[in-house]
Amino acid sequence: MARVAGLGSFVGVSIGVLLGLRLFHVAVPFFLPETRPGPFAAADLDEAARLAGFAPLVPGYRPEVLGERLPSVVVARAPRPTIEIEWKGERYLTITERKGGSAPDHPATAPPLADFAGSAWWEDGPSRHLIVQQGDVWVHVETDLPFRDLERIADTLRPW
Repeated sequence: MARVAGLGSFVGVSIGVLLGLRLFHVAVPFFLPETRPGPFAAADLDEAARLAGFAPLVPGYRPEVLGERLPSVVVARAPRPTIEIEWKGERYLTITERKGGSAPDHPATAPPLADFAGSAWWEDGPSRHLIVQQGDVWVHVETDLPFRDLERIADTLRPW
């Protein structure tokens, strides 16, 4: 029985330590919001850049069929810093930018866009996809716009 005598205090201390660790785990993001993984809705691109740690690339071309509404901007910090910008109108355009890592999933047979080395584009039903790497940022464009609009969007993402 002497071996079991300290079991109660061991269980009490263990529960106290576990509760303290849980409290610390919950309190840190409250006091240090930059430690939270997200996703976060950003009010504008400046806030998105601050939250993600890199400035997003925004195409200079935006077709009128996307409407006048401002895009929605969502930022996630984990597992990799990611910014998603989405326009919705009669048609849609989603640009997802991820810093670092390997290329986003795409068909192995996806050809490069004409005169854009390192890119890949493909169609998936009514959607057209384009993947481009700019420095250490991967850009994935998804849209139901015509192919000529996808090419114009890609042209504005090229480095000058």
